[in-house]
Amino acid sequence: MSFDNNTTMDFGFLQPLLSQYMLPKSTISVNSKQLVRLAPMPTPSFARMYLQNYARFVKMTDVVPYYESLLSGISFTTPSGVSVKPVQMPVTTNSFLLWYLLCLSRVTIYEKNITGLNEYEWVKVDLGIFTSLDTYKNALLNRFKFSSEFSVSSFPFPSVIVGNGVDYDVTPLVSDYIVETDYVDDGTDTTYLFCFQFSSRAKRIRKQFLGLGYSLNGEDNKPVSIAPLLAYYKAYYDYFGLTRDVQFEQTNCFKVIGFVWEYFTNFYQLDGSVTLDKLQVFMSFLRDFENLYYTDASSYIAAHRSLPLNNAPIPGINTSLYSLVNYSGYNNSSKTYIQENLFGVPHIPANPTSPTWLSIDLLRRLSRFVSKDSVIGKRLSDWVKVHYGSDVSFDLFKDSFNISEWRTPIDIDDVFSTSETADVGNADKGDYLGAYAGKGIGFGKGGFTFKAPTHGFVFVMSCIVPITNIFQGNDPTLYAIDNDTIPHPEFDALGYEFTPKGVFVSDNFLLSDKDDLGLTKKGFGWVPRYTGFKVKKNIVNGDMYCGYFKRDLLPYFNDRLILSHSGTFANIYDAKGEVVKDKFKFSIGINNVPSASTSWQQVCKYGFLANYNRLFYNTKADVNSYTTEPLLFGVDYGEFDNFICQTVFDVKVKNWLKPVQNSYDTVDDVDNSTISQSTN
Repeated sequence: MSFDNNTTMDFGFLQPLLSQYMLPKSTISVNSKQLVRLAPMPTPSFARMYLQNYARFVKMTDVVPYYESLLSGISFTTPSGVSVKPVQMPVTTNSFLLWYLLCLSRVTIYEKNITGLNEYEWVKVDLGIFTSLDTYKNALLNRFKFSSEFSVSSFPFPSVIVGNGVDYDVTPLVSDYIVETDYVDDGTDTTYLFCFQFSSRAKRIRKQFLGLGYSLNGEDNKPVSIAPLLAYYKAYYDYFGLTRDVQFEQTNCFKVIGFVWEYFTNFYQLDGSVTLDKLQVFMSFLRDFENLYYTDASSYIAAHRSLPLNNAPIPGINTSLYSLVNYSGYNNSSKTYIQENLFGVPHIPANPTSPTWLSIDLLRRLSRFVSKDSVIGKRLSDWVKVHYGSDVSFDLFKDSFNISEWRTPIDIDDVFSTSETADVGNADKGDYLGAYAGKGIGFGKGGFTFKAPTHGFVFVMSCIVPITNIFQGNDPTLYAIDNDTIPHPEFDALGYEFTPKGVFVSDNFLLSDKDDLGLTKKGFGWVPRYTGFKVKKNIVNGDMYCGYFKRDLLPYFNDRLILSHSGTFANIYDAKGEVVKDKFKFSIGINNVPSASTSWQQVCKYGFLANYNRLFYNTKADVNSYTTEPLLFGVDYGEFDNFICQTVFDVKVKNWLKPVQNSYDTVDDVDNSTISQSTN
């Protein structure tokens, strides 16, 4: 089962390098060799990084609950109480998956113009603001052979077709996918050419689909299983999911599993069993594959919470007899802290007075209870383990099995110019003798052996992880200026404290006419008391970072470069095309830098919160991206990854299936005798 995997990568985005279906009691042995090469770099950077690999196993019944009923031919009961005898897996088609990628792309439409006998040319279709696009939508639907039930008003289409009047020039030479379709409309036979260019999000999703074995061929309408999609997403979410906000049971993946459990199996065509609302949930699930980023909650900035104790009120923990919160008040005179109400449960007195030891101890225990919930988030398996010390009993809530982890280190070295190539007077041409730049390479080995307990999938998912820290803002210990902020051992970790925004945010050498960053009066988030005295930030000094537009030395280090401000500069030209002296255009913009949130756990997702690609000539427009949402147009297209990776897998699988060389009916199963026979 050995094979090679050749791919490109970017910082922090996970993709599957190996996907292997496993039979019960089968054993897989994997040994890998990895080679990583980096795109050209302007400097020999001090940056440190590595390629991280994760091997996980997901049981088939975690994502297709009726799988064993399908194998045995025995009926099962759906959650709605219907008895069903399953006959197939949940399926989609490669053409439908491709269609979804095209919906995240931009397109230029051309029309075939006959100029003579066997001669023709393609003419660009100008999409005006008032141009009806139904013809082009129907032409695409017709080519992909979608059901007539697909409505042009309710089904997704490529962004340029939706955004009427938005025009691009995507030629066949720069396009990522080309569709030619012959369409008859009102008796007129017209041939159209659709030239698509994938967006960055479409490319990220494409990596996941291809890594899981899907071909994405446009004319392939044969049903294929979606079980690898569901299992891979669960493997990712069990390890990297932002469960502080959303537990797995709230994801689109779990909703699709719910449809599968009800034996809805067709996720590519509208028919009697799958309606548009179910298909839209499936497409929302597909879109989630663009956000499979590496997450790290252990850093100082990511540890902050938007609210203390996750903003959870003290819970009323009912014990069927008493509600614990009702002990929080005590009245010395009337002893009304235990009173019977109409429901036979003690209630809080109208005016509780001085606290008691019991109420203080109760508050301490409730605080610990809620603190645990705040730390572990909403992962159900962790909740049961933390509060009860046991594993969750329902298989669907269990985490996928972690098999192994290994990493490939990446080293950055320098290269020197050994000849004088500089064009004096023109800084854009050549280099001086002794000038240097950077090159990077990584090599490593890894592997594992695993015995599958049941049907399922083994995945190896990998990503590039930068070793990074923060350097902007104040040292948090500088805010210790009075008795309330100077640390006292007796009050260490007592409750939460508010971290000023100035600890993480700087003005980036741009002071606008207003105090728009709130560095004086605003805070960033909440952490346990005195946390600022237990961490250390990096120091970037000298000319490494001095001046917003002075970026020559920025590639030397890869700490988070958080751009709260962005500056825009443009020269003014005269009628001859020459720069006008002493005149220019300049503006200062404020970026949407979030306060404490899970955005900081996804180390590499948002370019302007880290700017790691500044290490390369191909900066991928990180520096001037103003939003935490992926851009729809402009810099979101035509980008390329900065890491090229080859993984050579030596894989052996042992199960009850015959080896290929013994599958030509040349071996007697009784006496195991071999007949020499040529297959030529």
